[in-house]
Amino acid sequence: VRLAGVTDVQLLENGSRVGEKTYLYGLDRCVERDLGLKYEEKQRWVRIKQEVRALMNMPNNDIFSRRPLDAKTMQYCVNDVVYLPALHNLYAKRITSEWLGKAIDESARRVVEACGSAYEPQSEKKKFGPWGSGLGKHVLTMEEWFEKMEEDEMDARERDTFGDDYGDYYDYDDDL
Repeated sequence: VRLAGVTDVQLLENGSRVGEKTYLYGLDRCVERDLGLKYEEKQRWVRIKQEVRALMNMPNNDIFSRRPLDAKTMQYCVNDVVYLPALHNLYAKRITSEWLGKAIDESARRVVEACGSAYEPQSEKKKFGPWGSGLGKHVLTMEEWFEKMEEDEMDARERDTFGDDYGDYYDYDDDL
């Protein structure tokens, strides 16, 4: 059995987002901010998520291996999928065809990766979108940013001291 035709809702959201695309948003954020649920419905959804997560964090408490599943655990599982079609529809309407193509391609790549033996489902890398900032610019690390600031400051001092044409000082003809 091979999984195919999957479009990752996180990637749809990321590709449809205007501006910054460095981080993927989790299901909680998408449901709470994008769906426009009524207050009571949102609060019920959040409450069940919080209660079951608290149980999951207890030592030696593998709530998903118990049979039959407890009612709250089942509702938690339902909560993880019940809004996916609505989120998919929402993001599919607002994404451009270019970003939709990227999301579909990346979804297929991720399915292949998830089927591999080296797959790490809890990897720290999973919080990042596959396209960097999405703005066509390299996202600088803090160290790179500090280096750039120092270089820019040094260039500004040289211009203030020697004038705008100081950079041309070393551009001389060896034949003179």
